[in-house]
Amino acid sequence: SLLLASLIMLVVVRTFIKNHLIAHAMGSIYGLKYTNSLEAFKKSYMLGFRKFEVDVTLTSDNKVVCFHRYSKKIYDTFGIKSENFSYDEFKSGKLLENSPYKFTTLDLDDVLKIMSEYKNIKMVFHIQSNIKDEIQSLINEIKFRSLSLSLSNRIIFQPNMYFEDIYLEKKNDIEKYMVFIRKDEICDIPKTLSYLDDMNIRYVTVNKKFKKYLKQLKKHNNLYVQVWTEDNIFKILKYLIRGQADAIVTNAIFTL
Repeated sequence: SLLLASLIMLVVVRTFIKNHLIAHAMGSIYGLKYTNSLEAFKKSYMLGFRKFEVDVTLTSDNKVVCFHRYSKKIYDTFGIKSENFSYDEFKSGKLLENSPYKFTTLDLDDVLKIMSEYKNIKMVFHIQSNIKDEIQSLINEIKFRSLSLSLSNRIIFQPNMYFEDIYLEKKNDIEKYMVFIRKDEICDIPKTLSYLDDMNIRYVTVNKKFKKYLKQLKKHNNLYVQVWTEDNIFKILKYLIRGQADAIVTNAIFTL
């Protein structure tokens, strides 16, 4: 019957989203990207997402909050005037000016609370910094706080690093790290693969502009490869059908 067919299709779509898609910055909402908001998370979860990427950074008073530092529009969205914002300034930003849309900002405690409540989700923490000490400080704080809540096995760290910035030491939990290949460093494939092997890193995020290298990465020692970012559903399917990636980081999956 039509009802049965519709239910089967719904199950197929939700299974596809659950297994192969990652909600970028918690997913888009009201047509806006990068909000990292509670509302964006709930919308994405309702759509079937179970893997999420959240941007984390430090405030001027060293609090861990969820914010995309590299989008000027997000500063405007939350009414934040300066890059050097305090925790109180960040948490007070909830209203898009001249708009009925409200957003609940998130800090580290909020995200860990979400993970404790939604036990079937995984979270990629995208570390929004290029400063070595700040990156390590963010990672250490998240690790310490998540360990006490038994959430570590559902967390992956994705430092906002370039290939030259080798700051990670070999550790027993290194599999929880994901290398973010965004710029031309990927053009030196042997060097990249050697680095991944030396550090025993099994997760890679690749900027879609380097898609011609995806298969080579995918075949190397069972790397888990995800493409960043793609919102066109037909292109998403093409990556997966061709075996170029395991997952796709996306803002909105119904953009044609």
